[in-house]
Amino acid sequence: MPNWSGLLRRLLDDAEKDSFNEQEDLRFRNCEWLLSHNSLPMAANILRDIVSEGDIRESLRKQFSVSILESCPLKIRARMKSRMRNLVNAPWAGFITTNYDQLIEVELNTRGKSFVASYSAGEPAMGALLSSRSQGPFVVKLHGSLDSGDLVLSTEEYDRAYLMKPQIAGFLSAVMLKYHLVFIGCSLEDEILRMRRKLFEDFGHQLPLAYALLPKSQDNLARGAWLKKWVGIESILYDPDDQHLAVDRFLKLASETEPNIDVGGADSIAELRRLSVAERMARIGQINLEFIRLLGRCSRREISHIDLVSLGRTETGYGSLESMSADERVYRMLYLVSIGLIRETHDGSGRRSYRLSRSVLSK
Repeated sequence: MPNWSGLLRRLLDDAEKDSFNEQEDLRFRNCEWLLSHNSLPMAANILRDIVSEGDIRESLRKQFSVSILESCPLKIRARMKSRMRNLVNAPWAGFITTNYDQLIEVELNTRGKSFVASYSAGEPAMGALLSSRSQGPFVVKLHGSLDSGDLVLSTEEYDRAYLMKPQIAGFLSAVMLKYHLVFIGCSLEDEILRMRRKLFEDFGHQLPLAYALLPKSQDNLARGAWLKKWVGIESILYDPDDQHLAVDRFLKLASETEPNIDVGGADSIAELRRLSVAERMARIGQINLEFIRLLGRCSRREISHIDLVSLGRTETGYGSLESMSADERVYRMLYLVSIGLIRETHDGSGRRSYRLSRSVLSK
């Protein structure tokens, strides 16, 4: 499927085939010039003015149809289907995209996964998506979809969706306050960063940490520290290649994890606590289970909070725990405490330690 530049180029090609107007031809040439100089927003504005809504939608259907995936070479098709399968099998609370295509919805339906969706830029119904507890993940298409919803293509439509209506800004703010976000294949555009930076300042740098999967480049290396310090986004840099194979690896690993908290919401912690220890152990996922096993093999059968944060600098022998960030280790430990598999203890000086609960030790 085309990127942003390729999309506009094909829209222009389709429009030029039907043009018999000299004045429109001049505007087409202007659009050609803008595309050749990478002035994509201005080119989109011209195309929006001279191409009808019906023709634009017809061109988008051709460019982003699911049939494109089905008709591509076997090796590429297998790889892309694996990507989509791993993407929807990972335990995300939801999917937010600016893409017009329907690949995510088709794959969710293929896997028999229920979901709730909003396909129109800034529709009021977006507000209800985060309160859904039993209908599966949410799917939000901020710039519209092939068959429904207002399309965001020109800068005027972008400004109307993001700046003149409160719905998108309010929805994204709520998401940033409630969830750890993972940006995949996202350009981290200025409006998203501006919105997140304001929240970051307003809430004393206490937003849930977000992550951005980015190819290693001079630009991304240079802005990595800024992103973490000022907007709370941790860059996950990978060595780029022609096919971005690291993205496939990331999605595969994500698909193999279990949710710390079910999509149903925070109440699921209480639900887990009501299960037997064996059932809880079966529900927490392989990574958290390995976390418990490693702690059980520790010589002291406990670990202090200080040692948990500084693993790798103080002692070794904790296996995969050492490769996690300090934030992730603490987050996982607190989750296991919350569902009763780990005990948190305090000594007289207030020093915190963690050990397996008696019920787990008996197993």
